[in-house]
Parts: sequence; C-alpha cells; structure tokens
Amino acid sequence: MAASEEAWRFAGAVVPALIGIGGVIVGAALTNWRERDVSRKKAIKDAVFLAAIIGGELDNMIARCGNVVDDDGQRDVEGDLCPMTELLSFEPSRFEVEWRSIPENLAFDLLELPYQIEFANSSISNTADYDHEPDYVEVFQERHFQYARLGLHCLDIATRLRDFAKMKPRTKSYEWDPGKKFREELERIETLRQTPQSLPEFSPPARD
Repeated sequence: MAASEEAWRFAGAVVPALIGIGGVIVGAALTNWRERDVSRKKAIKDAVFLAAIIGGELDNMIARCGNVVDDDGQRDVEGDLCPMTELLSFEPSRFEVEWRSIPENLAFDLLELPYQIEFANSSISNTADYDHEPDYVEVFQERHFQYARLGLHCLDIATRLRDFAKMKPRTKSYEWDPGKKFREELERIETLRQTPQSLPEFSPPARD
C-alpha cells in the first residue's frame, strides 16, 4: 500500500513537470514555425517585387538590344556611316530589391550583366580601332552580333525570373519575337564569318 502511494506521489510530481516541459517545447516549435512562415511569405513577396521591377528593366533592355540589331547607321555630313542607337548600361545597385530572395544562379546572372555588357561594348570598341571608313562594316556587324547575344541572354534571365516568381508573361510584351530575331541575326553573322572572303584582284604594275 505504501509503495502504491509513493508511486502516485511520484507520478503527481513528475507528470505536471513533463506537461510543462512539453508545453514549452510545443510553444517553442509553434513560435519557430510562425517565424519561418512569416520569413517564407516575406521572401515570396520580395521575389515577386524583384521580378516585377527587374523583369521590366530586362524587357526594356531586350527592346534596346533589338534597336541596336536593327541599326544599320546613317550617313553624316562627311559620308561616314554612324550608329543611331546607344549601347546598353545596367547598374544593379540602383534597384532597391532583395537579391537574396531569388536563387543564387539567377542572382549571379543578373549581377553579372554589367560585365557582360562591358565585354560586348569593349569588343565593339576594339573592332572600331581597325575597321575602315566610310561604311565600318565590321563595326556594325559586331554591334549586331554582340547585342543579339546580349538580347538572348536578357530574354533567358527574364523568363527564368518570372517562372521562379510564378508570374505570368506580360500580355503582348513584345509586338515581335525577340528570341527568333536574335537567333536569326546570330546565325546570319556566323554564316558570314565562316564564308571565305574573296581577295581583291591584284594586277602587277606595268613595266616600262
């Protein structure tokens, strides 16, 4: 009988303690779950906001790439062909968005865009150093090539960004098919570059 009473007293002391500990654990788990849920919802909102802002900027860049690809220049007063479109620039730091809300590979591609643009612009500038006036054929070809490549890159990033944020593509974002245009231009230029260029005919000087 005494042993039974002792067991009941032990249970009476231990069970409330266990219930208390269990309550603390459950409460901590619920608090942690709420914090994680709030954090997850904030990350989703941040990603959607980033996709809306940066996606719009990418759309603008894609359109500008198309303008460069279409630009065959106009003659100035001296008869030289001059580009009529400006080259791109992109500064991620001016956008107040949460870059950590998107996957690392997407963030990397976006943050690397300035270097991709710098590479393209430098290649065009280097080509201009040895090209010949008045038509600057190599310069315009390089502008078209580099900006078709950049346009495809921006289009790929914009698509992946909107897919991640579960955003629908903008209705009639383009009145043209930029992917098709850029691919066709790249293929055209690559074909030209693979085609051997005929050398001008050489006539030896006449002898007296």
